[in-house]
Formats: sequence, structure tokens, C-alpha cells
Amino acid sequence: MNNFLLTLSAIVVFVLAVLFAVPPFIDWNAYRGMFEEEVSRLIDREVRVQGRVNVRILPVPFVSFEKVRIADETGISGSFVRADQFKMRLSVPPLLRGIIEARQIELEKPVLRLRIAKDGSGNWQSLSIRDSNLAFLPRDVALNSVVIDDGTVVFEQHTGQEITRLSKLSGELSAAAMRGPYKFVGSASTGGGSQEVRFSTAPLEPDGNIRFRGTVRDPEAGLTHTIDGALNDPLGRSHIEGRLRTQSIDTGRPVAGRKGEAFEMTSKVLLDGDAFRLEDIAITFENKERLQTLTGSALTSWQDGLVTRTKLRAPWLDLDAVAGTRLGDSPLMAVERLLTRGLAPLGTGITSVAIDIDQGRMVGATLSGLKARLTQRDGITKVEDLRVSLPGLTALSLDGFVDNAESKLQFDGDIVLRSANLAEFAQWLRADAATFADGLTGPFTLNGSLRIRPARISVSDAQADIAGERVEGDFSYDASKGRPVLALALGTASFDLRRLGDGLLDPRLIAEKLGFTLPDGAEPTAAPGLRRLFAGTDLTIDLRANRLVDGEREFKDVVADIQRVGDRLVIRRLDADWMPGLALKLSGELDALGTATNGMLAATVAANGRPAAERLAGLLSLMLGSEVPESFIDVRTPLRLAVDASLGASRDGPAKRAGPASDEAYPTAIVADGTSGERRLRLTARTAGALAGWRDQGAHVELRLAGPRPLEVARWLIGGRGEGRQDPTAAGKRGRNVAETVRAPATVLLSAVGIPAKDMKAVAHFDAGDVLDVDFAGAVRVVTGGPLGARWSGTLGINRADTHVLSDLFWQPFADRMAKLPVRGSIEIAGGTGDVRLKTTGLQLAGSRLRGELEVSKARTLTGRLAVSKASLSALAGFLLEGNGTGSGDEAGGSAGIPGAPWPAARFDFSHLAGLKADLQLGIDRLLAPSGGAIARDVSTRLQLTDERVALDDLRVRLSQGELGGRAELVRTPAGTAFSSQLGGSGLSLTAFAPPNDTSGRLAGSADLTAEIAGRALTPAALSGVLKGSGRLVLRDARVPGLSGSAITDLVRKVIAGEEEPDGLGDRLTELAKGSAIDLGAPKLDFKIRNGIVNLPTMVLREADGSARNATVVSLRDWRFESRWSVRPAKLPKPEAEGETLALPPLTLIYAGTLDNLDKLEPEISLGDLEREIVVAKMEANVARLERLRREDEERARQEAERQRLREEEERQAREAERLRIERERAEGLRPGGDGGWQSRVKPERPPDVEAPQRPTPSPRPL
Repeated sequence: MNNFLLTLSAIVVFVLAVLFAVPPFIDWNAYRGMFEEEVSRLIDREVRVQGRVNVRILPVPFVSFEKVRIADETGISGSFVRADQFKMRLSVPPLLRGIIEARQIELEKPVLRLRIAKDGSGNWQSLSIRDSNLAFLPRDVALNSVVIDDGTVVFEQHTGQEITRLSKLSGELSAAAMRGPYKFVGSASTGGGSQEVRFSTAPLEPDGNIRFRGTVRDPEAGLTHTIDGALNDPLGRSHIEGRLRTQSIDTGRPVAGRKGEAFEMTSKVLLDGDAFRLEDIAITFENKERLQTLTGSALTSWQDGLVTRTKLRAPWLDLDAVAGTRLGDSPLMAVERLLTRGLAPLGTGITSVAIDIDQGRMVGATLSGLKARLTQRDGITKVEDLRVSLPGLTALSLDGFVDNAESKLQFDGDIVLRSANLAEFAQWLRADAATFADGLTGPFTLNGSLRIRPARISVSDAQADIAGERVEGDFSYDASKGRPVLALALGTASFDLRRLGDGLLDPRLIAEKLGFTLPDGAEPTAAPGLRRLFAGTDLTIDLRANRLVDGEREFKDVVADIQRVGDRLVIRRLDADWMPGLALKLSGELDALGTATNGMLAATVAANGRPAAERLAGLLSLMLGSEVPESFIDVRTPLRLAVDASLGASRDGPAKRAGPASDEAYPTAIVADGTSGERRLRLTARTAGALAGWRDQGAHVELRLAGPRPLEVARWLIGGRGEGRQDPTAAGKRGRNVAETVRAPATVLLSAVGIPAKDMKAVAHFDAGDVLDVDFAGAVRVVTGGPLGARWSGTLGINRADTHVLSDLFWQPFADRMAKLPVRGSIEIAGGTGDVRLKTTGLQLAGSRLRGELEVSKARTLTGRLAVSKASLSALAGFLLEGNGTGSGDEAGGSAGIPGAPWPAARFDFSHLAGLKADLQLGIDRLLAPSGGAIARDVSTRLQLTDERVALDDLRVRLSQGELGGRAELVRTPAGTAFSSQLGGSGLSLTAFAPPNDTSGRLAGSADLTAEIAGRALTPAALSGVLKGSGRLVLRDARVPGLSGSAITDLVRKVIAGEEEPDGLGDRLTELAKGSAIDLGAPKLDFKIRNGIVNLPTMVLREADGSARNATVVSLRDWRFESRWSVRPAKLPKPEAEGETLALPPLTLIYAGTLDNLDKLEPEISLGDLEREIVVAKMEANVARLERLRREDEERARQEAERQRLREEEERQAREAERLRIERERAEGLRPGGDGGWQSRVKPERPPDVEAPQRPTPSPRPL
């Protein structure tokens, strides 16, 4: 300073001499050379004035020089001092006293270059004022005001390399005398900012030393620097010793959420020609929580280039206070402030800072182990081995270079980040980690090349590992040009994005970030932080991934090359396999995203399975701006489509109306061509304007579909979701379904023209040959608001179909339970958004006419009324059985089917009713038995049906005579199917069970019936064996086929009497039973049902000619009937025993058989003991008759013997008389014989030993 003022004084002295020595009114520029020569000789430095010279004496002495240069020492090129202009005004009165008093000196843009030699001396020390020949020399010089404007002081080392620079120096310097004291007040800049500078000295001390005090105040940084010291030996080996104190200023700005914290730095200052030292540095921060002091030292040398080495250490430090962190600043912002503030004052040359902080606080979190070595050179700071432990057990390591040009942070280097809890670390970074998934709590590593520029950050050659998931590539974020640009070029083998947040692969989020309009009411599931990150951001994405998942979604073989700039989207390539089953390839360009989107897209789609359908529906929702239900897609898979979309802008006028399908009328066209399974598909959809307005402008849709499996084609067309579709393994047990067995080709043509939101005229034709042929003509209207849907109405003409086909189309499980019956006719049909209404009066079903109105709700509830002219009971019953009741007992897990019984062994099965509800008023004109005959008429009931219950309420059945009513219910339970019923009937005619055309009247009368029946089992066969209940049967004027006691008594009487032979008695009784009957009268029979068996109470009938007892059992299990009669004949008179009677045992008459053959039952008669007793009675009668005959024969023999005796006695008496006569005659003499002899007149006697011939005894007469 002193030498500079000496130079200034020399110039003032010379000017004064010139003022008095040179004549006035001359051209002063002509004396420029003399001025330069004399001043150069005076100060022993070359002086040059390269501009104009102006001198004025009156009224005030004034002089100015332009472009003044004073050369440096010999051997040093360049100027020691230079100024654009030098102006001086002198005070005249002091001048008269021999004192030069510069009233005002002005220096414009002066530059003072101070160079320190290798030995520590300075280029200013050689300055001195030599003796002069000038006649007039003042005794002293005073400087009242030296105004410096935009000055510069440059400090250089001996090589000429700049050490530091004080620029934009402006202010006022004053000195009462050349020895001082000096005072300066002004401003200067050392790094772009402006600082207030105050400087003052004491008078020059006798030893030549100068005491001084300086203050630099930086309002922007909020700092005040004060130095007290002394300049020793200014003309020799100058050196400065003193104390430096730096204090923070309360700027009123919040720092780290609090009012700015004050700090103070003190140190010892040593400055000589070799180095600048700060020793015993102590930086103390005001903090109520704990004491924090930063200690260390600093050394700046310039002998071998400018080198500064600083060491700082602290056990604890509030980095927020150091950085000036503001309320709401993120850690990244705090780091930027810290580096910007910390590196800016390091100066030029080589600056090295070693930092060692045990613990610190930044943005509310504790950091530990902060160690770093920073080396700055030419404005570039090298960061070496920066290590710090951050929240989440995170270790950060940085190596690189910081360029703090223009106080804006720029960094290039390598980063290594290792974290044990990424969620905690991300939360500290203010990355909205609260919305991230818990997966971030796992370990995380990142290394790569980090590049930071103002409003830009990038990491290249990055390798990141999140809990074992590895990602490589580059990413950058650039907000330096207004609209931010996020660029990603990443590759990974597999990555689970749940580590970063939920639903990050949600197509709604992706579409929103790419600029598409979301469907009404659809909200992306992204974290708010990510939504803010992407808001208003341009994107460049180059992604390669073998596998990406986010918890809900899995993508494989992902290739994405996408760029979004403003409202323009360029998709160079987007390939992904959305697992399972959806493969996408997309390319194209779109403009005016979110408003009037237009452009071209080309895509290929391969979808297979219901999950793929759901996802494809979501993508269509994004494209159409309306939610497309997944049911619209799932039956159409597998799909293979090539899609070309030309998206035009809106048009006014005629194009908005429905018209011819020309490109001009319909600027937006989507053409999809490909296959759906084995079917060929082509869909063309055109709309008269931008795609976003497709609902309210003219449209033309055409569909052509052709291929095998017509039922699948039809299901595809109607958008059926396979309602009630069962597990294929279960279907395999029942056999192949209808769609699998019918492979005839089918063709579908559909066309609709109009405004979708109003009414579009629609016609369709489905032709599958002999399988299905239907037409539709009507109107279609797209439903606005909510999920995409349509309402339609018209006439469905069924030219050819059957129940199998229709069941498979609309409710596939029914197909297994339906007979294949032809269907013809027309149906008025209307519906949409899940509701369908049907009305028919002439639909023919296998000769049965259907009438009624039905409504199927979105919840799959069927209501209405339906009347059928005829129906089969077996078909209706089999509807609730597994496999239509055809399963074996083993498969069903129940009892095997009983031969002859109607009960199937198949399990009860409600699975085909899953999801279905019905409440129908059902009527059947004629209910047919399996044989085809009508078993009931005018059946009416309320059918209520769910997947666990089938109920028939208000059941009414008209039989041939009489009516049966009640209710019945089947309920599925874990232990089987529970059955319950209450039945009641009156006037039930018994003649209904008589054989056809029977006029015998053997079966007559009527019955009233009440019954309650219940049971639980897995199969009908098993249920029939566990039924229980009770009831009452009341008969009126009842007559049934059978044998009466009088009939049996009459026949027995004849057999015993011998009028009939006993042989074939049973056959004669059987024949007799077939034509006779038993009058029952009007009994009341209370019966019980146990284990499926109905036991009627025993009936006893008594009559004069015999009695009868009946026991009837009905086995519901095997569907058999058994009526057992015990008929006893009346007591008969005992043969050949007058007054005695014969009591015979009863015979047994059995009617047994199946209930469905009651009219064909044949009686079975068991005579039992009766036949034996009849035979015995007949034998006894025969014996008695024989005994009577024997007695009669004996009597006759006795009488004959008596007659014989009497005859023999008479003959003896006659012989005796004859003997006597002969003797008498002999005595009297002989008489002459006929031959001339003599003949005795007396007969000769029989010899005594000769018996008279016996009369044969007659044999007994047969019985």
C-alpha cells in the first residue's frame, strides 16, 4: 500500500511542477513524452500515457490522463499499475503553504499487479522517488479523497501464476500524509459476490511497521471477516501477523427449519512471502443442544505453485448450519449448498482440504464418520475418498471432481452407495418413500459414474443391487432447459419393482406418464412422489429386461425404446410378454396426447387365457378412454392379432354423422386381423373424428369371423365368459362337452352403423350348418359412463339349434344335463350391461311349446314366468345329479343303483348352479313319465333356485282325478343333500292304477293323502333308503282286486264235498283272484316311513262267509309294492259228523312288484296249511264215507248171510224132508225112472265136505 501511494505521490508532484513550469494555453498532449520521461526517471519505472492528456489551471487545478501504464520490475513483462483514466483536482490554499493536498483523485478501472518473488520479496518494494531537478518540490503530500472505480488487485507468484484476485474494487481512500494513517471504505468481489470492505492503518511506526485493521462484510453469505494485525518490514521481507475473526450475520432466512444459526471462527494469521497460514483455527457454532467446534489449520504456499492445505476436524457438527439449509430443502439440496458454500472460498491454485467429522446433522438426521479430502485446482475440486455413514445404515463413497464455476455445483466422478435399509435412506432423501413398499427395507448397493450439473444429474455405467435384484445401465434427469427430461437406459435379468413401490407396472400409471387419457374414474396407483417426478417431464426410455415384476404383474423379455417430448410420443419399439399369456409388440408415433390424439400405431397381440384377457381389456380401456370389462375378452383367447391404427383429428360437419365408410368420412380407423384360436378374425372399426370422441360421432363397425368349433365361435361373438364353466378335470369325468364334439365350420357376419352413444342399426348372421343358424336384427347403443357396455334390442331368429348347443353357449354346465332336443322359433330379446330380457310365445322345443317372459340380471338372477306344454319328469330330476344321473354308485360315493328302482346312484350335484339364482313361476301342461305317458297335468309351482338350494313352493299337480299339492326342497349341506317335503291331496282316484281299458270295476274308490317326508344323503339311491316321515291315507268306497272269504269258502265246500278235485286248487284260486275284488270301505290309515319304507297299518275285513287281513308295505328304496292278504274261509259242517264244524286255516294272497307296474301285478297265492287241511278234510270225509259204506256192506253181508243161512236151513229142512220122504218112499218103495229104470223121488244130499259156492262180495265204491 505504501509503495503504491509513493507512486501516486510522485505523479502528483510531477503534475504540480508541470502546472507551474509550462506556459498556459498550450496543447498538453505535445508534452506527453516529457511527462512519461520525467515520471519514469522519478520512480525508476517506465511510465506510458496511451490516451489523451488534459490540464486546467483555473478555476481549480485539474489534470487527467487516459490509459496510464506503469511497467513492472525489470525482467517482468506487463504492467505494475494501469488505469483507464487518472483524474486529479488539487486544493490551492495548502499548495501556497508548500503542501500538496489532492482535493480528489479518481482512478477508473485501475489494476495493481503484486508479484511475490521466490525469495519472498515483492515487486512493489523496489519503488522509490529519486531526486529531481524540478525547481519546485512540496514538503508533503495529503490525499483527501482517492476514488477508485472498478479496480482490481492481482496477487501473483514469481512464475506469473495468479494467486488470488480482488476485483470490482470500488471505494474511497484517504491519507492525511504519506506516513499515514490510511483509511479505505468501499466494496470488492472475491468470488462473484460483492463484499463491503473497510480498511484502516495507524501511522507508520518508527521501525517502519504498520498496524492495520480490516473488515470484510458479505451480506449475501451473511459473514463478517475481521483481521487485526501488523505489516512488519514493508520494505524488506514483509510479513503480516495478526488474528482473524469471522462471524455469521443473522440474515433472517430460515436455516434447517430454524432461524439462521450464528457461528464464529477465530484463528492466528501468518503471512509472508512464502506462505499464508491460519493456525489454531476454531469454528464455533451456537447450538443449544450440544457444543460444536471445528478445529484445524490451513496453509497456503506459492513457491512451487499456489497450494493450500487445510485440515478440519470436529467431534460433532451441524451441517445444516454450515450449508445454510432452508426449510423444506431436501438432503440433495443441502449437499449442493454445502459444497457450493464450502468450495467457493477455496480460491485459485491447488487447494486441499481434509475433513474429519465424527458426527453431524443434516436435514434432521444424524450422519457419522464423515471423512473427505478435497483438492481444488483451477476452479476444479477433486473429491478423494469421501466417506460418510447416512441414515438407513447407508455408506456413501464418492470420488470425482467438482467444478464450482459461477457458484453452480458441477460434479463428475464415481459413486458407491451401500445401504442396509433403502426405505429409511430414501425417506431421508425426501423420495416419498412412505408410499414405497416394505421391500425397500432390504439391502441396496449402487455404483457408477455420477455426473451433476446445474439442474442436471446422471449416472452412467451404473450397477445397482436391491436385495439381490441387479440393474445396470445409465439414467439422467435434466431440468436445465425448462421442461425436465428423464432418460433411462437400463438392463436387468430380473427385477422386482415392489422394492421401489406398489403397482409401478400398472398400465394406467404407464399410460398416464406417456400422456394418455385415463378412463373416467380410473386413478393410477403410483406413489405421489413418483407422480410429481413424472409430472411435466419428458421421457426417454431404453429398457432391456428379461423379467420385471411389481407384485401384481410379471413381464418377460421386455424391450422398450420410447421417447415422449411434450405431447408427442414416439414408440420405436415396445415388446413385452405380460405373464401369463399376453405378448405385445408396439410401435408408432402419436401427437397431441391427452387432447386430440392423432398418429399411427402398429401392434401385434398374442393373448391366451383369462389373465391375459383381463390385461388386454385394461390396455383397451386406456386406448378407448373407457373401462373395458375383461369379460369382453376372455372367451376370445387365444388371440393372435395384427393391429393397424390410424388416429385422425376431429372433423366438423358431415363427418360427424354416420355415413359411407370412406377414409374421408372416418379419419380414425382401427383394423385388427388375425386369429382367435382356430378362428379367423377381421375387425374394422371407423369413427368420424378423434378416437377420444368415438362415442358421440358417426361410426361403422364390421366383423367377420370364421372357423371350426361353432359353439366357441358363438360364445366368442356373444362375449360369454363361459358362465358356470366348470373345471376341465371335472368335465372330463362327465365326458367331452358339446363344444369339443362339434367341429362344423361357422361363419359370423356383423355390421353396425350409427352413433354409438345413440342407436346403431345392427344386423348379424351366424351360420354353422346343421349345428346352429340364427339371425339378429335390431339396434345397439353404447352405454356412456362407467365400464364400457352396450344396450341392444331386437329379434333373434333361431332357424336351427338344439338344447345342447344353447346350454353350452349360455350356461355350459347345463349342457351335460340336457337331452339334445331341437329348438326353433323367434325370441324378442333386449338387454345390455349385464341384464337380458326374453319374451317368446311360439318357441318350439322338441314338440313342446314354450311361452313366457324371462329376465336375467347382471348378478345372474333369473326371474319371470315360463310355461311348457310338456316335460319329462326323469329329465327334470336328472338335472340335479352328477353326470345327468348316469354316474355309477362307486363314482358317486353312494349306494349302487337298485335294479328296477328309479333312484340313480349318481351324487346330487349343485355345481352347475354355482353363481346362478332363479325365482320362476313355472307351469307344465303335461308331465311325462319315462315311458312317455302323462302322469300329471297342469303342474304349477314357484321354482326357487340357488347353488345350494332348489325349492318347489306352491306346488299344484292335477292327476287323472283329484289334485296333489304341497312343497318340496333340496338343500346342499356338508353331510349330503337334505330333502324335505309336505304333500297333500284329495279325491285321488284309485282307478288311475287300474290296467288300461279295464272295465271290471275291481279297482274303484278314491283317497285323500297327507304326508311329511325328510332325509339326507349323498345320492338319490342312498336318500331313498333313509327317508323318514309320517302321513295319513283316507280311503272312500275303496275296492281292490283280491279274494273274498265267501269265494274261498264256496270253493272249499265244493272240494271237500267232492264236487271239485283238490288238484290245481292254487291255479283255480289264482284265476278266481284275477276276477274278484275286495270291498275295503272307508278306512283311515295312519302310516309311518322309516328308512325309506312305508308301512300301512293292518286292515281286517269280516263277512259271513269268511274274513280277510291285509298288510301293505311300500319300499321307496327299491320302488317296490307288496300287499299281503290273509283270507280265511268260513267254518263248514264236518262231513259224516252231524253237529260238528270244520275250521280251516287262511290262505295268503300277495300282490308284489314295482310301483310303476301296479296295473300289471299278478296275484301270488300261497295255500299254506289250507290246502293240506282241505285234503285232510276231504280224506276224512272219504274215510267217513267208506266207513259208512263198509258198515252198509257188512250189514248187507250179514243180511245176505242170514238169508243164506235161512235158505240153507230151508234147504236142509227141505233135504231133510226129502230124505224123510225118500226114506218114507223108500220105505214105501221106488218109482220107475225115465229110462225105464227106477228113479228115486228123493234128492241126494251134498256131501258134507263140499261147500256150497259163495256169492262174490261187491268192492267198495271210490271216494
